[in-house]
Amino acid sequence: MAQTLRPASTVTLDAGWSVVGPSAHGALNDSSDATYITSGTEGDVCEVALDAGSAPLPTDTHRLWVRTRRFGASPGPVLIDFSLICAAAVVATFGHAQPFGVGFAWYSWDLSAAQVAAITDYADLRIRSVDTQTVGAVAHYVAEQYLELGDPAPSGPPPTVGDRSALQVGKRRPLVQAEGVEP
Repeated sequence: MAQTLRPASTVTLDAGWSVVGPSAHGALNDSSDATYITSGTEGDVCEVALDAGSAPLPTDTHRLWVRTRRFGASPGPVLIDFSLICAAAVVATFGHAQPFGVGFAWYSWDLSAAQVAAITDYADLRIRSVDTQTVGAVAHYVAEQYLELGDPAPSGPPPTVGDRSALQVGKRRPLVQAEGVEP
């Protein structure tokens, strides 16, 4: 059975993040590019708790979806890490090697079998966004993020999620490995 776990509450919002919308989790959960979070400060963290889910089949695909863009022309990359957290443990971190474009686009990353096995509580999952490199006055924006669980593999964002015209299916990026979790 497919599940989509969306942001339900804001856990952490460092001062370098700004919110255009009702709250960080509200901006990341409303299927709109008009609301978003933005950061231009390296090292700042935004963490949102996801809806509680139930344990899927071990063979189900786990895919992290993010809709993001950078603002303005940049002389270099504007980088952000997206981590899936379970309880106090980092399950996986993605995105650091991805220089996001100037228009909103969907990016997705699949979790490995070992990363899926590291999820011990589907009611205690969070997505942590960390600004890892900002060049000059260029900031990046994040409009939406969620975890999709499906069998055997989700095909893309659910129809209720934002504009799919810029869908970047298959744009997998190198994994920054979580400590103690083999890919």
